[in-house]
Amino acid sequence: MVLGTPVVSPTVISHLPVGELTVNRELRTLRDAVRNDPLPTEGIEARTLYRIANDPNVINRLQPAARDLLINSVQANRSGDFRHEVRGIRNGRFNYAVKHGLQQFHINSNTVVSEQTEITCKDIGTSKNILQVKPDRDKIVNLEIDQKLGVGRDRLKVKINQIPSIRNRELQMSIRPGLGVLT
Repeated sequence: MVLGTPVVSPTVISHLPVGELTVNRELRTLRDAVRNDPLPTEGIEARTLYRIANDPNVINRLQPAARDLLINSVQANRSGDFRHEVRGIRNGRFNYAVKHGLQQFHINSNTVVSEQTEITCKDIGTSKNILQVKPDRDKIVNLEIDQKLGVGRDRLKVKINQIPSIRNRELQMSIRPGLGVLT
């Protein structure tokens, strides 16, 4: 969903404070729907759309039209979830990498001919991020997480080797941004 002229990147909109949504008519409509709602919450102008949409106390008090507009805007501007199914064409190494913002992770393991592996990423870039790996045979998976810490050259690398994954069962990992890298 693109809201008006791309003066502001659509991926940034849900992280702007409500009071700053004045760039064009569509953004002002979104701001006014939230701000003018008869909402007894103080400081709504300083909160981001993402925070409002994830606060059940606030979202439940909004009128249905404002609530729908807000939730649709936030969901349309998320990085999105994705799922990939990969099939081996020869014996060798399976390498899979994802980069989002300052964080990237890399999964690798052995693969055989016609082996299928399903990788699912949900809520990437959030603290609720879930990475799922579902191979069609028992195997060992290695995970490497590389987190850049700010604008300097500081990095945090975490390597976890020999993670057992079971045939047709999801191996779930939550890779959090920042220093709380892995849970």
